[in-house]
This record gives sequence, structure tokens and C-alpha cells, in this order.
Amino acid sequence: YVKYYGPLVKPVIKASSTPWAHSVAMEAKEHIFLFIIPMALTVVLAMYANQQDRSTKFLVGLTAGLGLLIGLMGFIISASARWA
Repeated sequence: YVKYYGPLVKPVIKASSTPWAHSVAMEAKEHIFLFIIPMALTVVLAMYANQQDRSTKFLVGLTAGLGLLIGLMGFIISASARWA
């Protein structure tokens, strides 16, 4: 990130027709990533404790959905850099 994205890719995205790809998608992606780590650990601990109720299943689905959302945001960011 520090070596390639910051000095090489970020200015290209900011100067493109989709500067929101960095300011919105990248910032959201960073914050969701930091939030998803404790969520995933909670899922692991709940499964280890054999707490397989509705709330645990919801948390599993939410964690998986956020993981897919992070992947989609990564695609938007990289596509914005390619199309610039």
C-alpha cells in the first residue's frame, strides 16, 4: 500500500472521472476491514462454544456479506484506476 498505492495509484484515481472511488469506497473499505476482524473472532468463539442460534447465524451472514462488500469495493477501486 505504502510503496505502490499511495504514490502511484491514488493520484491517478483522484484525477480520474471517478475520484469518489477513493474518497468513498477506499475509506469505507478500510473501516469495514477494521470492524470485520472482531466480528469474525466473535463468530469463531460462538461456534466454538456451540452457540448456533439465530443471532449467530445472522452474524455469520453479516460477516460474509461484509467480506463480499470489501471485495466489491476493491474491484471498484481497481477498475477506477484502470479506466483512468
